[in-house]
Amino acid sequence: MLRMVLTGTPEIGLDGRSLVSALNGKLLALVVYLAVTGLPQTRETLANLLWSELGDDLARKNLRGALYELRRMLGTSLVTARHETYLDRRVPCWVDVGVLQTYLTNELLHANPQGFREVLLLYRGEFLAGFHVRNAPVFEEWLAARRTYLHNLVVQGWQRLAEHALQHQEDELGLDATNHLLALDSAHEAAHRQRMLFLARSGQPRSALAQFEICRRILADELAITPSPETVALYEQIRAGQFFSERGEQRQGEEEAVGALPRVQPVEGAGLSTVPRSQRLVGRTAELALLSSWADSRGIQLAGVFGLPGQGKTQLVAHWIHTQAGRPQEQPGATGPNPVGYECCCWISLQTMTSLAAVVRVWLQVLGEDRAVSDGTVEQMLPFLLQQFERRRSLFVLDNVEEVWQPGSCTSQLQPAYQGFSALLQAVVGTVHRSTVVLIGRAVPPEFSRLEEDYLTARSLLLEGLTVAETHTFLNECGVRGSAATFSALHTAYQGNPLALAAVAESVFSLFGSDSDRFVQGGTPIFQQLRHLLVQQFEGFSSLEQQIVRALAEEVQPLSTSILGERLGQEYAAYLEALGSLVRQGWVIGQQGTLALPTLIVRFVRQCAGRLGEPSVNDPQLVWL
Repeated sequence: MLRMVLTGTPEIGLDGRSLVSALNGKLLALVVYLAVTGLPQTRETLANLLWSELGDDLARKNLRGALYELRRMLGTSLVTARHETYLDRRVPCWVDVGVLQTYLTNELLHANPQGFREVLLLYRGEFLAGFHVRNAPVFEEWLAARRTYLHNLVVQGWQRLAEHALQHQEDELGLDATNHLLALDSAHEAAHRQRMLFLARSGQPRSALAQFEICRRILADELAITPSPETVALYEQIRAGQFFSERGEQRQGEEEAVGALPRVQPVEGAGLSTVPRSQRLVGRTAELALLSSWADSRGIQLAGVFGLPGQGKTQLVAHWIHTQAGRPQEQPGATGPNPVGYECCCWISLQTMTSLAAVVRVWLQVLGEDRAVSDGTVEQMLPFLLQQFERRRSLFVLDNVEEVWQPGSCTSQLQPAYQGFSALLQAVVGTVHRSTVVLIGRAVPPEFSRLEEDYLTARSLLLEGLTVAETHTFLNECGVRGSAATFSALHTAYQGNPLALAAVAESVFSLFGSDSDRFVQGGTPIFQQLRHLLVQQFEGFSSLEQQIVRALAEEVQPLSTSILGERLGQEYAAYLEALGSLVRQGWVIGQQGTLALPTLIVRFVRQCAGRLGEPSVNDPQLVWL
């Protein structure tokens, strides 16, 4: 059997015989890449992976030599066909990374917490610790991304185990989980806080107080911040002797101090149970960290995630809530634990709401403020809402926020049913409270931009496409085969748009047997689902916005702001307003006084030819891949 331990210092053996000394440098890189991806790889992909800086002929020659050596060492475990190379799954093979990825992304924790812990213990340290390959930038980029992914996966696993222990009062398991978690992330304040509670509950108050001092020192040294009010409050409770030494006994209010938060009655159309299911993300490590920092800072009251259709805005925020911030419970009638640091969570898609008043009523019901929910106006309900924002730290998400504005209004004219929306945002960001409202939409509202300039409590993220490395990983994990050059071409064509890349993978499988090289030879179309969303957004633009997009799509080089304005011959103030709206929606890129469209938008507009804005654009007979 082939056995591969790839976390920490790598250990590889075949039938009990170690191959570590023989498998070094690029030979080790090759076998690890094949084992971790688990997919057949073309010779072009492998040659580019390790010899991208050489010419094609020399790269292929080096690959042939490396595969010959690997075949001699691994025997029938390695299949080197003419067009693809892979590890034969019919031959027994155990890889620790594969076990981690399989079991940490399913529901093993609920069924078998001890088994979940044993899987976590397989992680012995950084993926391929200390291993590097000279003159192989493509492999090094993949290696760095894989290290980050596995580290975060294991950190999230210990987080989940600690939360399970907290809910089920399994203090020994909780102490073990937080010990491992803090070894991976010493500045993880929630883990310090949980460890303080586990120590206090198990009769070790002095150790719990010492843990607070450790937390305070680490936060000061590494992040230059002080412990949060929740952590300080728990410290004061322990110091005042509010915990009994008997195992499992605690006073009322203890759970609020550490994040095992109060339950709220589920409300139709809201609540943690209606947060979109968390799907597996590729990349987005920096974006997830940014969302977590906004929540941990306790100072962000209004946040926004905006970007073009298909960029994965909803999926990103939902993934953060489910995996970074907490997981829903399965007990009937319970909303489950809320995101860490929040007492309740409420997700609403504005596509399902009829008015701003309806939204505010749902929020008040979730917060338990029934006396203000009758037939009051938004202005009447707002004071009660802000009081509850301070009383209970809550997370409210409004998805599809573009529904608030009238189509073709440069996001400046509100729908009649949402006339108080600007005042609501101003109140959220301009009042002192502990809650956070998150907006998700295709465009940055002009009100939001102004608030972000005026208040430190408002922040936004314009979500762009996946990076080149993330695109390669995304397609690999979808089972798509192809050369690195082809994957790079697909990234350029679709600018890392996840929705477009998913459509590419589906088309490649159904039409070309997973061979993306053949797919690219036929061109790179805009697929129907993404095209529909872009058409929908384009048709919601004002006439002037549509003119700007068409004019820029005809240009080969970026155009100056003044020249484009002169060509259009429009009133300058209206032109700048329309231009600003397109920039906020990601349709126009403005840099140093020049304007251009993203590559994806250029191709979209040109492929649609003269149909955009015409009634025929939604003609069911117009077939696109």
